[in-house]
This record gives sequence, structure tokens and C-alpha cells, in this order.
Amino acid sequence: MFPRALAVVLALGAAFAPPAWAQPEILAIAGGKVLDGTGGPSIENGVVLVEGEEIRAVGRRGEVAIPGGARILDASGGSVLPGLADLHIHATHFIASPRAFEDDAMSALRAAAILRQALDSGITLVRDAGARNYTATALKRALAQGYIEGPRFVICNQIVGVTGGHGTEGDLMETPKWLRESDSPYEWRKNIRRNFKMGADYVKVTPPFTREEIQLAAEEAHNFGARIAVDAAGQGYPGMMMVEHAVAAGADTIEHLAPMKNEDQVIAMMKERGTILVPTLHATRRFAGERWDRPTERDARELTRPGDYEHRFRKMHAARIPMAIGTDTGGKDQGEIGAFYAEEILRWMAWGYDAHEVLQAATRVGAEAAGLGDVLGTLAPGKWADILVVQGDVLAAPASVVRPAWVLVGGKIVRRPRPEAASESVTSGPN
Repeated sequence: MFPRALAVVLALGAAFAPPAWAQPEILAIAGGKVLDGTGGPSIENGVVLVEGEEIRAVGRRGEVAIPGGARILDASGGSVLPGLADLHIHATHFIASPRAFEDDAMSALRAAAILRQALDSGITLVRDAGARNYTATALKRALAQGYIEGPRFVICNQIVGVTGGHGTEGDLMETPKWLRESDSPYEWRKNIRRNFKMGADYVKVTPPFTREEIQLAAEEAHNFGARIAVDAAGQGYPGMMMVEHAVAAGADTIEHLAPMKNEDQVIAMMKERGTILVPTLHATRRFAGERWDRPTERDARELTRPGDYEHRFRKMHAARIPMAIGTDTGGKDQGEIGAFYAEEILRWMAWGYDAHEVLQAATRVGAEAAGLGDVLGTLAPGKWADILVVQGDVLAAPASVVRPAWVLVGGKIVRRPRPEAASESVTSGPN
């Protein structure tokens, strides 16, 4: 594992590790349909055995021994699966009305509410895709120290891009708060390194950029043992070659499903290199508003009509490009992250994904895109115990995952249902 990735793993796990002198508790989630996130068949009447913050065993009830004294969560009639990952949010992004009060503290407080709402929706891993100043660092530290409650939080701090590029639209008369403007190799390297100094886990870049700039950014990220995400919001930038340049440079994820030049070649290159796409389909529709159903002439020229998005998505799916779910939730979207996540799932299924595939995108692929596939995303011995218990069969209704009965992070129950919704007991002997 790269040094930077190891540091991310250690930092994300620290808040949930038990004291050295504590005897790890054993917890058995038993009786439900277990979907382990690998794409294999579900396990009926399954058991997930958790010891401390890690998963010890996964299997069919009767084949996995439940030790005496273990706590049992009865998941009968429900589904057990890994925690969800949201790969693209902007928790602190909020453009205030002219006379509204808005500073870093207000942005962070608002973001804390969104992170709590994410946890309520079963989202146990969030990757912030660009934050105001260093509010993301403050939020990550507050989470680790228990001052606020929320999911595991992977951050890039401020976006890196060029003067006047995507991410500066709301800051025309002042220094951008969400993007570090970089216009020379020196500035690109310095700003990326500064983000890492201030606690970033990965690099996020927005267009427009040159081939040289994106190659430099990818090199700098990978030198730190970190990943790089590249925004493909290319509308308005002539040529739209940015996606091709980014994939060729070694981008780990491409954000959004914008039009691109040489589309077939780019898809082939993404497949060869294992580049992950975070398409944010529902966000595209939200931002387009009425134009989604009544596109302008320019939309038609730039292939930003609904049918064009669907065509690109289906091509990516057919080519088996790995895709992860991102809602693009922002500061203005209080109380919406769960609904946005469900809408994303439904859009993917309407455009060709089946239930097994979309749940893998929500769990395993999401963890891999965040650089945490070694420890999260599937239910397997040795993985961190970030687990959901959902009432009913999630294969019949995948969007129901955002209404979990139980949420565990690092083996710790952080959300539980009303007493009548599920039972919890202690065994007196082996089962």
C-alpha cells in the first residue's frame, strides 16, 4: 500500500479503534440475506461475525460459529451489506445571497449537518470533492476527535485548477475559496503539496488544463502515494480533450459524464487502465433543471441532452468501465443526501444496471475509488466492519439501502432502529 494511502487508512480508523486494554466485543449479525459486495451470490440466513472493529467471519448460519456471550443483532427478514460510499460531495460549498452571513465557520457547521445526514442514510464513507479553504481538514479532525458525528471522510481540501477555471465561478471579485489558481508548473506543484500539508488525502483537478498540467498533477499525486480525481465538466471549453489527457496521464477517477472528444478511444483507455467513473447522473439533471427535458441549441451541439448522457452511460456500462456513486451534494442541499443517493441508484437502473451491479457500485467500487478497497467495501474477514442492516430484500428494491435499520462503523453501532423494528440479544452459549 502506498505511504499516503496507508496514512489515510490509519487516520480514518483511529477514531473507531478500541483502547489497547479493552477486550474486543464480539457481535453477530444473524438471520438476514448477506450481500458481501463482491458480486457473488447472496447468503440466505447468513451471519456476519464482528470482533472489535473488524469482520471475523461471513457465512451461512450454522456454518459460522457464534461464540457464547456474543451480542446478536437479529436481521431476520432483512438484508446485510457493506456501508455505502458517496464519492462526490461538496459539504461546505454554499454561495450565499448578497447580504447573508457566510464564513468558514458557518460553512463547516452546515457541512457537519450534511455528514450526520449521510450517516443516517447508511453512507459510511464520503469523499469530499472540493471544500472551502481548509474547512474539510477541520471537519476531518472534528470527526476523528468525536466532536461531530459522521462517516469516514476522505478529502482533497481545495481544488487545483487554472485562473478563471471551473470552480471559480462564484468568486469573480475575490480570491477563490474553493480552488487554488495555478498557472505555472511551480504553482501546480506548490498548491498540490500545500493541500497535502494541510491534511488532504487525494488531489482533485478541474478543467480547463493542458496535457502538461494534468501530467504534472498526476505525477505529484502519485509521488505522495495518493490518488487523483479529474473533473470532466468540459462544457464551454473548446476541444474537450481534457478527459483523454487525464486518462492518459493516469487519473484514478473521472468525475461527471460530460461530452468528450475521441469517446471510443477514451473508453478503451479507461478500461485498459482501470480508471473509475463517477457519473453523478442525478446531479446533472438537477443542475440542468428545465433544460434537461428542453435542451438549448448549444446543449444539442455539445451532446448534453438526456439521450446523449444515457448513450454514453450505456456505452461505459457495456465496456465494463467501473463506476462509483456520487451525489454532488452541496451545502444548500440540507436533508437531501439520502434522497439524492436513492435517485442516483434509480437512474443507473433505468439506464441498464441490475440490482447486484448497482449495489457493488455503491459499496465495493466506491471504496476502491477512494483508495480504501483493501479495508472497506466488501464483507470479508479482516475488513473494517462498516455494515448496514436494511429491512426487506434490497435486491428487490435497491434504493431502500438509504433507509437502514442498523448502521455500524468500525464495529460500533452508530444508528439503530426503534425498539420494535429489530431485536438485540446476548447469547449464553455457542450457537
